Amino acid sequence: MSEETFQDAPHPPHPGARLGTLVCLVHVLLGCFLFHTLSAVLATDDKASVLLEMETSSPGLVRLYFDPMWGFDEKDSAAVQVAADGRPRTYAFTLRGEQVRALRIDPPEGGGAFVITGLRLVPRAGDPPVSIPLPRIEARRDIAGMALDQGRLTVTVSPEAPDPQLLVRFDEPLAIDGGKPDGYLTELEAAVAVGLVLVVLVLLWRARTTPAGAFFATTLLPGVVLGMMLALAAESPLDSHPDERQHVEAARVFTSAWLPPAVDDPRLIPSLSKYGYSYAQDGYPVYWLIGLATRALELAPTYYQTVRLLNVALFFFLAALLLWRERVRAPLTLVLLCSPQLFYTFSYFNGDAFPLFLTLVTAVLLAGPDNPVGRFLSSPSFTDDLFGGVILAGLMGLTAISKPNYLLVLAFFFGLALLDILRAAAGKRRRLLKLAALAACVTAVYGLNAWYQDHINGYERDRRMAAFVELHADKQYKPSLLTKGEGQFSLRLRDKGVDPLEIFGDTYRWHIKSFESFVGVYGYMQKFAPCQYYAFFALMWLMFFAVLGWFLWKGGGHSRLLLVFLAGSLALAAGQSMYFSWAMDFQAQGRYLFPALPMLFAIMSRLPQHRREVLTITFAPAFFLLGMWSFLFVALS
Repeated sequence: MSEETFQDAPHPPHPGARLGTLVCLVHVLLGCFLFHTLSAVLATDDKASVLLEMETSSPGLVRLYFDPMWGFDEKDSAAVQVAADGRPRTYAFTLRGEQVRALRIDPPEGGGAFVITGLRLVPRAGDPPVSIPLPRIEARRDIAGMALDQGRLTVTVSPEAPDPQLLVRFDEPLAIDGGKPDGYLTELEAAVAVGLVLVVLVLLWRARTTPAGAFFATTLLPGVVLGMMLALAAESPLDSHPDERQHVEAARVFTSAWLPPAVDDPRLIPSLSKYGYSYAQDGYPVYWLIGLATRALELAPTYYQTVRLLNVALFFFLAALLLWRERVRAPLTLVLLCSPQLFYTFSYFNGDAFPLFLTLVTAVLLAGPDNPVGRFLSSPSFTDDLFGGVILAGLMGLTAISKPNYLLVLAFFFGLALLDILRAAAGKRRRLLKLAALAACVTAVYGLNAWYQDHINGYERDRRMAAFVELHADKQYKPSLLTKGEGQFSLRLRDKGVDPLEIFGDTYRWHIKSFESFVGVYGYMQKFAPCQYYAFFALMWLMFFAVLGWFLWKGGGHSRLLLVFLAGSLALAAGQSMYFSWAMDFQAQGRYLFPALPMLFAIMSRLPQHRREVLTITFAPAFFLLGMWSFLFVALS
């Protein structure tokens, strides 16, 4: 099997039933999860809740923590986006568990005055609300002032407050009907989960044959995903997704500008975020391309819906590639269905979907010699299929000037190509020169973009950018404060003396938040699925990596080299995300781990056909069902 990694070996003549048993066991495990959580989600109306009556002129998220007898934890919390209109509104927070002994209210970051006019607890659905006296609310930390006057509790928060908190303590725990606490498996469920994992892995290690054709059913699943994505794109309001308004306004800049403007151009002001920064200042091509496209295309009643549909069209193009070639069908199906966060990213307009689209298309074209790009790379001649080389240079060049974290994916692609050339029997020198020419073209595109940015800014881009940000950023985000180790608490943790290992501790929990948002956290990181969902998804991913690793290990020497190369690249992808959270802005978001997906696809496409299929048959339906559940009951709720 040492040379089988790069061959589409035919299916063995006697497939057996091992794969059917494997798929059955994996989906029994999945069914355990669905049974465990669907009842809780469908019975949401029967849970206890807290009703907070508040008025504010400062936008943001209000998060309510409840202590179900084991302390405050982010899993035992709920968040809502408050309306900054100065009018009294009632916000509902759902509780879980059988009793609660304390509540904690975290006002929005950014400072301001918040007036609480009422706080009530509903122990169970149908019960009359129990009013909690406002004097019971006490300032826990980072509260500048509190004043109670005629049934109105005015809470003042400083703009520099890192973590303002209000606390309500009960004399004794209150009984509630909040249902089973999410996040904990029963002993029987845990035993079944662990046992099935072991059984599945043993069967895979012993398997030598797989049947052909069963995975074709999974090519229908992306169509279902597209339907859900279109529903979210059409129905969700603007700015209900992370920074979407700023992304949309950055694209709108190019409805009046043909080329990226200077970093302090007044036309950028509508697209500025609280950081005093516009996505149009980076020169990323997605905003320019989408902005120019919307000059001619009006696909929806509103501008933001139009740009959303263009983003969904990128996913549709990737799904259409499933009909193209047999080699890419199985691994691409698996990648497109591996996480509902990927569905979510393509459902609204942002800057992350486009570079992921570029790198996945590039990986598809690099998957074999049966397309112009593959023939260009595999041929020792510079002139053979030169059009394929132009396509590849264009895709890689656009990726290079898109989000910086995808530069690692380009390096990964070049590394794979280099390993292929070194393994080739003949024509190594010319193919190495061709690879060097391709790298020069990508570098030229990157350099041309950097030169243009310097040119339009008078070769003082950094100074003009800093002055513009200082002028327009909210107070706690101004560079003058951040350079002194002050300002927003989540920015520049390294400069504030935070040890890099601390971001894995209880205060930040970077690894947990990153994985959760990699497989499904929606809105402004406030719409979570139950904890069992993340536990089962983690179990599926661990099983997937175990199987993939075993297949690569069994492939022989070169295949084992690919395994080491993949493991190192995935570690770097996680490392660069971690470094950004530590050194720049603590954003433990799973989309920063998306560069791992084209890497996984590139390696899976090099497996023999029947091994590509066993991965897809086993895991794609499981990922799809988990993702569909999350998208329907959390994202679209």
